[in-house]
This record gives sequence, C-alpha cells and structure tokens, in this order.
Amino acid sequence: MNKGTKFFFVCVISVLFTAVYVWYTLSRPTLSFQNVALPSVTDVSDVSSEMETFISERISESDVRSQSKGGMDDLGRAVVRHDEKLPLPADAGGVKQPRKVLVRHLGLDQSFGFLAMDSSHRDRGGRYATNMTCHRVHFAGGRGVCLVVERGFFTTYKAVLFNEAFYSTSTLPLNGIPSRTRVSRDGRHAAITVFVSGHSYSEGRFATETSIVDIDTGTVLVANLEEFDVIRDGELFSALDFNFWGVTFMKDSDWFYATLSSNGVFFLVQGNISSRQAYVIRAGVECPSLSPDETRIAFKKRSSTGVRVSWQLSVVDLETFRETELTESRSVDDQVEWLDNSRVLYGLPDQEGSAASNVWVVSADGTGVPEIFLEDAVSPAVVREGDIPLS
Repeated sequence: MNKGTKFFFVCVISVLFTAVYVWYTLSRPTLSFQNVALPSVTDVSDVSSEMETFISERISESDVRSQSKGGMDDLGRAVVRHDEKLPLPADAGGVKQPRKVLVRHLGLDQSFGFLAMDSSHRDRGGRYATNMTCHRVHFAGGRGVCLVVERGFFTTYKAVLFNEAFYSTSTLPLNGIPSRTRVSRDGRHAAITVFVSGHSYSEGRFATETSIVDIDTGTVLVANLEEFDVIRDGELFSALDFNFWGVTFMKDSDWFYATLSSNGVFFLVQGNISSRQAYVIRAGVECPSLSPDETRIAFKKRSSTGVRVSWQLSVVDLETFRETELTESRSVDDQVEWLDNSRVLYGLPDQEGSAASNVWVVSADGTGVPEIFLEDAVSPAVVREGDIPLS
C-alpha cells in the first residue's frame, strides 16, 4: 500500500470518527435529569374533571373565608400560583381563577422540554406532560401548534398541529429556527414565525418568515406575510428589507395584528388574510398581543444602548393610543400572553443566557409587582373557556 493510499484511509477514518463524535455530542442529553417525570395526560377530560372538582371544593371553602378581609385574596392564592400580591380582577368573580395553561416544561426531570398542561396550582401537583416536545406552543379554540426543534446529526424544525386531545393532525416542515406562534381564538388559523438567518432579534441583522396555516387541513394559506400589500398613510408601502413577526389574531380570525420592520423602524400593522393586505397603524411596537376584550395591545418596546438591545413591556390602548409601561423593569424578549383582561404572562430566564426560566405575571395597568406565576416553564398559552372549538 503506497503512501497516498494510506493517507486516504487515514483521512476517511478520521472523518468517520469525527462524524460519530459529533453525532454523539449532539444527540446525547445535555442535562442531568432526575429519574422522575411528570404524570402523563392520558385523557384530557380526566384533567378537566379534576379541575372542576377542585373549583367546587374552593367555592364551598370560600363561604368560611368570606367574613375575613383577605377572603378573596386567599381564594386567589389557593388557585393561582404565586399570586399573593396581585388582586383578582373584577370580572373574574374569584371562582374562575383556576386556569389550565399549556407550557414548555423546563423542570430537571425526564419531561424536560415536553408540552405540559398546568392547572396553575402548585400544591395539588397539577402539571401533566403530553407526548410532544415543544420549543414554542400556543393553543386556542380546541386547536394547538407545537414548534419543534429536532437535534441530531442534522438539526431540523417542524410545526405539529394538534387537537384538544393532544393528537397530532398535521406536521409541517419549517424553513428556520422557531420563534413565535399564535392560534386564532376560533382555532381556525395559526401563525408561525421562524428565523431564516441569524438567531435572535438582538443580533441586529436577521430575517424572518411568517406563515399562516389552516389548522384543520394543514394547508398553508400564506407562505410569507411579505406577499401582502402594505398600505401606509393611504399609499402603497414597500421595501426589500421587510420582516414580519409577532402575529396576534382578532376574534374574527381573518384579521390580525403583527410587527413589520423596515429600515430600523418597527411598525404595528393590521392585516387581512382574504385581501392579502396590511395597514400600518403606528411605529414602536414589537411582538403585539391583543387583549381578550380587544381593547389593548401588550407589546415590547425597544431601547438600545450601543450594541445592547433591551425591551420594556408596555400596553397601548387601541382607541386613544395611550401607552402604559408595565412595572416589570427587566428586559423581556417575549410575546406576552394575556391571563385575563387585567394581567399578562411572559417568560423570563433566571439569568441572561440561562436555560432555566419561569413564567411571570404582572398587572396590565402599570401597577402592582411582578410575580412568578409558573416555575420551570416557558411559552405559556392560556386555555380559555370563551374560545369555542370548531368541533
């Protein structure tokens, strides 16, 4: 065997060893899990029945507490995790506070990264794992979207559409890193945003692709919102650097709000799926989230110091356009979820760059103190009674 042949075989063996090492490194767990896991969601109706029983128990106990000044707050603490300092909203009536919230579970156990249902009450151990792993999740109207990152020798991305029993109905390949997703209140449409270059908004240079799909059929209705005609001050507005993200649907799921960026400016736009048009509303709004009563939009307001970018959570009234900064002083790079018409939820890492994260809650009127709502979780999606499934 000549030197050239030997060199060739050495190179081949080196490449094979390198490939095996890379595969092993990427596929093995990166965290040391405890030998425990969350209970499984085997039947969503069972979980619902448990919650109904719990609510009934709390109603009977409230009669005893009603004579104390803190009776209403006590009821809130019993059913909503870590909610001692925030008063119950007037429209909640106290009784409806137990809520099912879908999250990405981040506890250090065998359910890490899985989609989980949380009853938002710690003492009763009310978090259940599904069989789906999710990077981002949203749910409404009996339909949901789970954005998945599959890490192996090659990293791939997909969107799993599922029904209220957590059965997958369709799977769609994604062209980039999952970023945001939202489901319309009637469960008919889903919006999905991915990064097609770059890894975060804070890197300064990035490109997004935001699509809209029919959840029941898995049909892509809009491949990219950049296909839309954009109207600004009554005239057609276009630029090569358009990027859309942060869709939030109106009750009429043919309409939505979203962020449009161009030339370093971040616009709030209102779009219509049928007409393929979007209308510029105002500047300075990123990742909008429409309140359940459709009167306000919560969003993150950008500020920059040199190359460092931070975001202040704020709320804008859609009638008066009056802005209110929320009392969360930390930078929140998330599209918030409204818990009800009075409070918003958002994910925050324990520290910058940390994989550990909690879901926080704060009043939407600029008062109160931020509190942890759900521990070891991110990407909250509130399951609302008023969002009626299609079937």
